[in-house]
Amino acid sequence: MQLLLGCHDPRNPARRHENSSRGIHLPVTIPRGTMLALLGDPGAGAGQVARKVAGVTTAGTGRVLLGGVDASTLSRSELRRLVGYVSPETGFFQGTVRDNLLLGCPTASDDDLWGLLSSMFGDDVRDHLRAGLDTEVDLRGRRLNAGSTRLLAIARAAVRTPDVLVLDRIVDSFDGDALARLVRARTTVLDGITLVVATSRSGIAGLADHVVTVGDGGSPGPPGRSDPSSREPGTSVQHARTPGS
Repeated sequence: MQLLLGCHDPRNPARRHENSSRGIHLPVTIPRGTMLALLGDPGAGAGQVARKVAGVTTAGTGRVLLGGVDASTLSRSELRRLVGYVSPETGFFQGTVRDNLLLGCPTASDDDLWGLLSSMFGDDVRDHLRAGLDTEVDLRGRRLNAGSTRLLAIARAAVRTPDVLVLDRIVDSFDGDALARLVRARTTVLDGITLVVATSRSGIAGLADHVVTVGDGGSPGPPGRSDPSSREPGTSVQHARTPGS
């Protein structure tokens, strides 16, 4: 596997690589700021690729290139600056919503944080966070509903404005409302960020600019959602035999 993502060159931030080259056995063009879906049933390997992109695992052969630089040569701090990662296991620390968001960007003002949350949650953000930025969250976010917890986790990763944001299976449980909010966020707080989304739902993959199917692909999405076989012209769909070779 070789995956080159649109990203700043981590060793020369003024220089950008806008397109990817070859990846996962296939030519996959991934311009900066677009969305790549890794579509596959659980266990097929899409999540492994996502975790390798984020540097969470080094398992498997092949390499990930960020801005033309092999990610395995980057320090932990360099990788964290370039790549954000969110999964269903992503937790919080005991404190307020403000505390958790400031972990990603300590210099952000309350206005900055409200702008971020409004972009993720929409105009009814206060219905999700009844005490606003002072809403308490626990380690697993159980004081919020599941959809709000996952959106908040994505918001916390996005506040750092990484070049690449990896969403590892976290969107699979999104209902239509949460998914619509994420789509809207792509034009605001997520604008310019390259999204790598590992998912088993073809309806979610149908929202991506580029799709790589791993194994036999995923399951159909909710009624009315698109799938890779019926996507708009110009969207790339690729098929991979395995993500680890």
